[in-house]
Amino acid sequence: MEEKKEQLALRLKTLEKALSSLEEALSQPYSVFIRDATIQRFEYTFELSWKLLRRVAKIEGREANSPRQAIRVTYETGIIKDIDLWFEMLEDRNKNITCL
Repeated sequence: MEEKKEQLALRLKTLEKALSSLEEALSQPYSVFIRDATIQRFEYTFELSWKLLRRVAKIEGREANSPRQAIRVTYETGIIKDIDLWFEMLEDRNKNITCL
């Protein structure tokens, strides 16, 4: 169990760095380059997020093989509070991927 906590802590630290990088991009004046960088950073941050949720779900004894399942399971267990926001981010991530 201690190893799982260490792995989660490491993944959370990576997610925090990605979120900081996304916030940095969002604070820059608009340009096409910054827009593209922000989209990439958002996608990366979201991927790290849902994969962390998947690991948490697994620790809770639940299976979550997709972002939608991970969001739903962690909402049901009380880990995340705003399921609509998470699904909106998932839709935004999917829109960005299909546009590339």
